Amino acid sequence: MKINKSIKLLSALLVISMLSISCGKDPVSSNGEPPKLPDLVQVQPDLSYFNDNNPKVASTNNFNQGKYTALSLSIFTGLVNVYSGFFSGLERDDAKFKDGRWVWEWSYGYGGESVSMKYTAEEKSNSTAWTMFWSYDYGQGDKVTDYKVMVGEVANDGKSGSWTFNSLDEDSNNEVPALKTNWTKESDTKVELVTSFYDTDTGGLDEAYTYTQNGNIFSIKFISQHDSRDDIFVYWDTDAGTGYYQQGDNVSTRQCWDASFNDVTCS
Repeated sequence: MKINKSIKLLSALLVISMLSISCGKDPVSSNGEPPKLPDLVQVQPDLSYFNDNNPKVASTNNFNQGKYTALSLSIFTGLVNVYSGFFSGLERDDAKFKDGRWVWEWSYGYGGESVSMKYTAEEKSNSTAWTMFWSYDYGQGDKVTDYKVMVGEVANDGKSGSWTFNSLDEDSNNEVPALKTNWTKESDTKVELVTSFYDTDTGGLDEAYTYTQNGNIFSIKFISQHDSRDDIFVYWDTDAGTGYYQQGDNVSTRQCWDASFNDVTCS
């Protein structure tokens, strides 16, 4: 999985944003009402079916394969939580209204080096669009201005949202997508979360993780753009207690279990 570079950059920017907020914040006040700060984590996989069941019988290889795969892949959902850290320390009354957008901004400098952060929120008819910019100057000619680290849009009714985390191309200083998250939440039992990873060298889609719930039917997909034999599917029905695990796009590799978690032949 080619996501190490994206995760490292995400972590580094998170640390820098925290330092900038805590050390260099110069609050300003506004007379209006800025939008509520976004709740980025609207959809979380419900893996209680796997967490609550730990069968001891010998013939449960298929269930256990599905269980530990689903739990392992949930790390990709956790990346959405990391986004929340970018908004830590922001206060609604620190915003200033400029050119039709709410703006939070501050800077931090030390020893000839400087970092500045800027967040903007543009209120639309049915949603709010958010952008995070980062500028830095190392004091030796190495500088970046208004690097668009993250952009997102959240529906006012809380039923959908999307976030893009950008990497910075070192040669052109242009942003390229590294990770995108899209989610929909029609109800507490009908949701979808898609997290896509991009090759920051080519800009192409690399891998994608999808979680869906529709009532008692759940599924997880991990799709590789390089080799379909690496694709992973986990499906389970909490009412029937059945499910399957599959690796690759050939259904003949599907491994099923029944309501007693026993291995069974897939129908």
